[in-house]
Amino acid sequence: MTENKRVSMTENKGSLFSDRRYAFSAGGLAPDTFEVVRFEGEEALSALYRFDLLLASRDSDIDERVLLGQLAQFSLNDGVEGGRPTVYRGLLRSFAYQYQISGWTFYRATLAPKMWLLDTFYLSEVYLDMDRHEIFTTVMQNAGFLFDDFDLRFQKGSAAYSKRDYICQYRESYLSFIARWAERLGIYWWYEESDGREKIIFSDTRMAHKDEGLLLNYQDAGELDAAMGRKRRLQSLELEACNLPKKIVVRDYSAQRASMEIMGTAAVDPHGNGEEHIFGEHLKSNGEAAHIAKLRAEGVLARGNIYRGGTTATGARCGGFIEVQGHPRKRFDRRYLVVSVKHRGSQAGLLLEGLKIPARGETGGSADFYQAEISAIPSEVQFRPEITHLWPKIEGTLNGFVDAEGSGQYAELNEKGEYKIQVPFDVTHKNAQRGSAWIRMATPYAGSDHGMHFPLHKGTEVVLSFINGDPDQPIILGAIPNSINPNVVRNENQMQSRIRTAGGNEIVMHDEAGKQHLELSSPIGNTSIRIGSASGSSSVSGAGSYAQQQAALLPTARIQRHKTKQMWQGALQWNQLSGSQQMQQGWLDSVWSNLSSFQPSSGDGGVTINTAGSAKITCLDYANIVGGEYLSLIVGNKNEAVLGPVESFYVYKYEYVFFKTDVWSGSKTETGAGAKSEVLVGTKNELVTGAKTETIIGDKTESVAGIKTSKVLVKNDIVTFAKLSEYDTAVNNIKTKLSESDLALENLTTNFMNGDVTIENTQTYVAKREAYIAEKQAYIQKCSAFASFGTSIYMPE
Repeated sequence: MTENKRVSMTENKGSLFSDRRYAFSAGGLAPDTFEVVRFEGEEALSALYRFDLLLASRDSDIDERVLLGQLAQFSLNDGVEGGRPTVYRGLLRSFAYQYQISGWTFYRATLAPKMWLLDTFYLSEVYLDMDRHEIFTTVMQNAGFLFDDFDLRFQKGSAAYSKRDYICQYRESYLSFIARWAERLGIYWWYEESDGREKIIFSDTRMAHKDEGLLLNYQDAGELDAAMGRKRRLQSLELEACNLPKKIVVRDYSAQRASMEIMGTAAVDPHGNGEEHIFGEHLKSNGEAAHIAKLRAEGVLARGNIYRGGTTATGARCGGFIEVQGHPRKRFDRRYLVVSVKHRGSQAGLLLEGLKIPARGETGGSADFYQAEISAIPSEVQFRPEITHLWPKIEGTLNGFVDAEGSGQYAELNEKGEYKIQVPFDVTHKNAQRGSAWIRMATPYAGSDHGMHFPLHKGTEVVLSFINGDPDQPIILGAIPNSINPNVVRNENQMQSRIRTAGGNEIVMHDEAGKQHLELSSPIGNTSIRIGSASGSSSVSGAGSYAQQQAALLPTARIQRHKTKQMWQGALQWNQLSGSQQMQQGWLDSVWSNLSSFQPSSGDGGVTINTAGSAKITCLDYANIVGGEYLSLIVGNKNEAVLGPVESFYVYKYEYVFFKTDVWSGSKTETGAGAKSEVLVGTKNELVTGAKTETIIGDKTESVAGIKTSKVLVKNDIVTFAKLSEYDTAVNNIKTKLSESDLALENLTTNFMNGDVTIENTQTYVAKREAYIAEKQAYIQKCSAFASFGTSIYMPE
């Protein structure tokens, strides 16, 4: 690769022109290295400008590769006295050698703005808890832009400042990503000269444009007017009017507000035809839907009346203004915002004539010319970019991994049962639980108060799908095994259907012919329950109470687990088991001395246990018997020691006592849902050294045949009023009002956070919030008043 020569043309044959209208320079080459032969260019709001130039140079050995991506400058001057050149400062996007004639070498170059660099970054990325202003800044900086290279001129309250918890850039360039979001939010960009450098301006308001404009005097191209001289002329101007719809309707659905239809409308033209309906913009509130509808309506109106004209004046740039005067249609004399320009210019005639060389596809004639075709809209109309960049769609599925901050022993979900997911294509390393927003998981069964969910742990690989293919709306389809987390069913146990939790609880359904059985097991004491098998018998093994062992053996018994408790119910049909009963002691810690018999009765289906000595049962778990009658006959003494509290629940209880002594050192709580009758044949002595609280919701009847003596230091009787239905109704009404107050406060806060209540209405919001809080406190006090109704305290004299 050869080094570019710094050749000054004036040191050889001199410049071809003493007053060049077009000039081009690039890289570190001398400013007069190139002469512009001809060019064509095109620019528009929210687009990259492009100029294709044919250049002539005395330097025949310019290294094309070295110049690529270098800073370059192209200036145009229309020759009008006092005029300033229009300068485009960009990058060389392409540079190619063409041919040589008479000591001159011709090159072809393409000039693009520096913003073109955004199109050279192609990737996927995830942006979390950021607004579009922050995302635009991040993208520009990632592409190498400095703060002096761009300016974000967004109006206050703009949608660009609303945060999104999850935004995904998917298989697209930075340019496509910014462009599609800019189009959706009504943001557009143009280029301005600032301190000798080109600055990219992003804005969503026409108030951000520089106020200065280019004055153009209208004169038809067919008319000759010597008085016009070298003034900047507008040679043609026409209006293209387009049909407009009557209104724009934007609708959407949000899982965060599943019961509400999200909708916003905006009027366009009352005399228009048709309506435009838009659905699926991933909107969160009616306020956001109304804002998007307004942006779409402004975009349609901006393209409703397009003015197109031709001029020989340079200086008309996108994002700038022109002022027209002298048009035969007086209403055309007005101020316009330039939205696009097509440039054409040439110095080929003078160049070829001066060099005395044959034209190679060049047309002689005019020494030089410039022509611009301008498209513009009235300056008071707000421009919005047309939506041309398609939103990327993920048609299939992607894999991801459950993210969590903890060790992964337990799943980490939010209050809605959602997960954080790390996607593998994310190029920016993110800390634990910072890889994504909360994502919902699809389940086989769901409802308002029912459903099915197996929690996913940290590192679990999942399959993601996307609602409407939108990269910003992922959902978890399910979990899949991999080399780290293998499948629980493989070739060695392919006849099993298996559920195994991370804590070791397991359900196995074995389907081998003739050996079908179901096994439920827990790692605590290796407890297991087996139903079925080749002989059709059932068995249980592991730790637990003797009563649990019995229940597991019953074919008609039902086992229900709740934390560490186990309950069973069902008929005790022991006689159906014949002689296949099994009992394994192991960790059971039950000791039977001189066990002489353990067998079912043949008549009533009961169980008889006979022992010559004592029987001791030690149970580390709870043993609860539900259903049937329980008969306990004790000939001798019964000693019952309880280390913790005693809880007794009776629907109806009769207790016949000849002589009974209850001694407890801790607390004793007795709760009855039904009536309680206590018949004493002998004497009842009750000595309470601590406090005794007796709360009766229903009626209390106390009949004493003899003498009742009460010695009370302080007695606190709490009696609810007799009409429980009225009490319940009153309390329920208060609770309903309390729930309504909470819901209203929640809805108000949600609306405020989503922008439905604007910043200007903050004082109104605060007043409503304080009112709701006061109302809630009032309901709480009412509920407390009902709860303490009828309380009286008696003090002894």
